[in-house]
Amino acid sequence: IHACAKADDTDRAAQWLNHMVEHGVQPTVTSYSTIIDRLSKNGDVIAAQQWLTRMMEAGIAADVVTYNMILGACGRAGDVDTAQALFNQMQERRIVPNVVAFNLMLNIHARLGDTAAAVCRLREMRQAGIPADRESFNIALRSFVKSADVTGAAILVKEMKAHGVQPDAVIYATIISACARAKDSEAAENWLQELLADGLEADVSAYSNTIDACAQAGDLSRAEYWLTRMDTLCLLPSVGAFCSLLHAAAKKSDTQRLENLFERMNAAKVAVTSPMYNAVISAFARRGDIDSAEKWLKQMHNTGTVADVASYSAVIHACAKSSDLQRAEAWVYKMQEVGVDPNVVTYNSVINACARCGASARAESWLEQMERKGVSPGLLTYNSLINAAVKSGNRARAENWITDMKCRGVQPDGVSYSTVIHAWAMAHDAPRAQHWFQELWHNGAVDEQTCSFCYNSVCQAWARAG
Repeated sequence: IHACAKADDTDRAAQWLNHMVEHGVQPTVTSYSTIIDRLSKNGDVIAAQQWLTRMMEAGIAADVVTYNMILGACGRAGDVDTAQALFNQMQERRIVPNVVAFNLMLNIHARLGDTAAAVCRLREMRQAGIPADRESFNIALRSFVKSADVTGAAILVKEMKAHGVQPDAVIYATIISACARAKDSEAAENWLQELLADGLEADVSAYSNTIDACAQAGDLSRAEYWLTRMDTLCLLPSVGAFCSLLHAAAKKSDTQRLENLFERMNAAKVAVTSPMYNAVISAFARRGDIDSAEKWLKQMHNTGTVADVASYSAVIHACAKSSDLQRAEAWVYKMQEVGVDPNVVTYNSVINACARCGASARAESWLEQMERKGVSPGLLTYNSLINAAVKSGNRARAENWITDMKCRGVQPDGVSYSTVIHAWAMAHDAPRAQHWFQELWHNGAVDEQTCSFCYNSVCQAWARAG
């Protein structure tokens, strides 16, 4: 039976168990548990429960180990209802849950981020006379990580100490992870300092989570301080820590810092992924630095890293910001040549480039290609088309685009209306500008800034008309 179960052949294992009964050999709890264990490891909770029932119907009492097997499967599936029902059944049958059973239940709460249930489970352990161990507290802490509840995690650590369980480096790393999730760099650094003050040795996880917290909080100087500290200790930061730093620097368009980080990663032989390259390309794109964006995309190709739609779209966005339509279109053709299909972001960028150049016909040509590829235009697409029409002097076409987008279920926003209002105002057609202002007001697509701009446009149009 054990050999069949180990070979993942539970049907054959069942045949041998039946054969055993037919020959008058009484199966033991181990005979059934072997099959239940394999089914549980395969994630087949229903079949495992059926064998548990069959076992009890045969007059063989299940033990806590058997229940723990199925509880583990429920935990992996995040099935808290089935796990709770089994846990209750175990107690009803006077099978006393052990610390492993409670930890398995805690693990389910942690996976779901259910801090209240985790705290209640710890209380239930104490009431049952089963002291929670360090693993119990660490699992419970993970629920606070998922919910980014730094305060609750701190209270749990205090309770842990009150029960005579001293935190280890893993416990500290877990709570620092909660700080990172909450973007609380100050709390992360305080917990890391406390870890070191307790004479414990911080591992890669503790330092990396601290770097992650500082980066997510936008404190790049402190993140780099801990990165340097890791260098002095000959510890290699996690890929996630580098990734957080890169994205934080990219968000600030700090291209010099990004390039320095890449040098450190290369020196540490960290495998650079597509999202990391994309962060750098996007930073240069936001600055409209086409040459640098293209340089990093080419470097990405040279290192064998696969460029995806985000990589190309970022470069096309840089071209659009610089009003370089020819270059933007060239990159769309290039990505299609290498088998990367443009998405709505890509098309929006190239249509935006057309709009900036007043190339209304080209913008409409790209819209047609976009729709042929099954990509639906959105608000940004239409706003660029409206802008392109206005810049080419075709105000009537811009009006048609507002009508068209409504028909397609895309609601115009303040930008859509203000572009048309301003165009008619500049053309000294005050009645038309006022008409679209009333449309704007009627559709409720107005905020204070847009409203002020549009009022001014209409007022100036009437003023010019005398």
